[in-house]
Amino acid sequence: MKFKRFISVFLLCTCLTGLFLTPAAGALEVPDIQAKAALLADVNTDAVAYAKNIHEKNYPASLTKVMTALLILEKVSGNETLLNQEVTASESAFSDTYYHADGSSAGIKAGEVMTVKQLLQCMLIVSANEACNILAEWDAGSIAAFVDAMNATAKALGCENTHFVNPSGLHDPDHYTSAWDLYLITKAAMQYPEFMEICDSAKAVIPATNLSKERTLYTTNHLLSTWRVIGYRDKRAHGIKTGSTSDAGHCLISSAQEGELHFVSVVMGAERIEENGVGNLLNFSETSHLFDYGFKNFAYRTILEDKEIIQEVPVSLSKTDYVTVHPANNVESLFPRDLDPAELDRVISLPEAVEAPITAGENLGTMSLRDGDTVYASVDLLASSDVTADKFMVFRHNVTLFFKKPAVKTVAIVLAVLLVLLVEVMFLYSATRSYYNGVQQTMYRRFSSITGQLKMYTGETSQKTAASRSVALRRMVEQFSDKDKYEFMLLDSYGGVIASSSGTDAEGIVTRTDFEQAQDAVDGQGIAIYRTQSGEMVMAACCLVPYAAEDVAAMRLVTSLTLVEEQLKRTVVVALIMGAAVLAFTIMSGLYFVRSIVVPLGQVERTAAGIARGELDVRLPVTGDERDEVDRLRGTINRMAEGLEETEKMKNEFISSVSHELRTPLTAIRGWGETIMSSGEMNPETVQKGMHVIMNEAERLSSMVEELLD
Repeated sequence: MKFKRFISVFLLCTCLTGLFLTPAAGALEVPDIQAKAALLADVNTDAVAYAKNIHEKNYPASLTKVMTALLILEKVSGNETLLNQEVTASESAFSDTYYHADGSSAGIKAGEVMTVKQLLQCMLIVSANEACNILAEWDAGSIAAFVDAMNATAKALGCENTHFVNPSGLHDPDHYTSAWDLYLITKAAMQYPEFMEICDSAKAVIPATNLSKERTLYTTNHLLSTWRVIGYRDKRAHGIKTGSTSDAGHCLISSAQEGELHFVSVVMGAERIEENGVGNLLNFSETSHLFDYGFKNFAYRTILEDKEIIQEVPVSLSKTDYVTVHPANNVESLFPRDLDPAELDRVISLPEAVEAPITAGENLGTMSLRDGDTVYASVDLLASSDVTADKFMVFRHNVTLFFKKPAVKTVAIVLAVLLVLLVEVMFLYSATRSYYNGVQQTMYRRFSSITGQLKMYTGETSQKTAASRSVALRRMVEQFSDKDKYEFMLLDSYGGVIASSSGTDAEGIVTRTDFEQAQDAVDGQGIAIYRTQSGEMVMAACCLVPYAAEDVAAMRLVTSLTLVEEQLKRTVVVALIMGAAVLAFTIMSGLYFVRSIVVPLGQVERTAAGIARGELDVRLPVTGDERDEVDRLRGTINRMAEGLEETEKMKNEFISSVSHELRTPLTAIRGWGETIMSSGEMNPETVQKGMHVIMNEAERLSSMVEELLD
């Protein structure tokens, strides 16, 4: 109990110390700049501290000359010979298309000779329109070609709302840009030292030329000098360019630097207003307001450290379940002074899971730090450690991926079909051979029976025996009982038909192939399968007569295979049906396995990963079938998510309740504390009353802390 009381008193003192010693942070007061568009950007990081219509198209007037200066300085910067090269002003530089006599001018005349640097001074300090045209012709050969180069450079810089018609900024409906595009152009020009040297000059002296006495140029930028107008001088300002027409309003690009901060401001479309009888050029005064706002409210701050562990990422193909990620580097950003980096929203982009192997420092995702629509930083998220892959898991995964490829699936299906067809072909070949062999063996048995009968025929001499056997064979042909099944023939030694059971010479229905095979065969038998002239498939079997029988040299049986073919056709149909059934069963069972096992398990895996990331509202579909193991697993996952969601809800309700309970006593203590500390002489009764309230509320807080610890 003493320990709890000590802890409660310690926490209470900490709260009270913070209340009395820490001033309340005021909300950032964003100025309402009176202009059509305004921008304040940090040169070092391109971070935008203030933005108003920065991507809207507006007329730039003489702010155009920053782009003109950029193109000239790209050619001459660092080259004293070119900077001091003399240029003669041509008549075409003063043509009505690109020059108006009532526009800003340095009084340069056609035929006058000046150096490139002097023309840059005339252009940037007093905004001389003719100087732009003279430099454009010197650089590109013609003003039109120079304008094309201006537009090409703007596109290369990333300007998306810019189009130039002339190099000076004379008004044209098709001559426009935006505050952001002007920032990009200005930042590009600032890399050349001659640019800031000239545009930051309050005045410059141009020596006498062939057509003019010495000129003294005084800047049109009132932030730099009071020579023309007083009341706008801002010692923080450096450069850059003014511009004004009746259509564009009053415009100004400027820069300022304090310590590490370096801002560029762009104001477009400001007005001149009367205040107490005195004119106020808002492009100058609002620029100073932008600088005030930027330097007062912003600073470079480290808003994220590279050692911070951001999140765990599930890992597959490894026995290690997850890998942590950290920022790739310390993130330093231009940041509001009154905003706590811990209050920024973290938008994290990471895969649901990553595959091993993983190397420490490997880029796994990104994170951006935001406050509303403002993005203060984006950073890569790197793996904190190595994760090795499990060889078996990798092998199984690679096999799965291999068979998931559409080409592999197609090949597998084709191979399966070919395999079924091969089995079908082998079966059909075997069936065909079986049928044919059956017919062939039947005819060979006939021959064996006839040969056996010939032994019984003998005579007094070999000639009479041969004649007796010849007569017997002819009688067998004439009396052949299976004429409806076979054609029985006797052949001479040349294969010619001597006698036939059908009484014909059998021309067109026989071939010599079986006779020739029999002559070559050891057993004296031959076989031939062929189609007759009528198209009928037949089988002819020939057997040489083993005994002398005068002119009879061989016997032949011919039978039709029509019935066999019909049986084979029926067998083919049955085999094809069975093969298709087997293939269909294989495919359907595979699909069933994928749909009932693989797909549900994938859903379970993804849902479990989501729950691990804190997505507690996800649920899996459940059918309620207790016999389905996968369905029971889905139900278990759902109940786990519901339990975690309920726990999270209770936690949030508890935090909300505690916050609400603590707010009342803390408000009372703070209010009386500020009253006592900010007042000078106070009535002792008031002080006593305040301290009494503070003590009562402190005791109440102490009791609450003790309850929380319990």
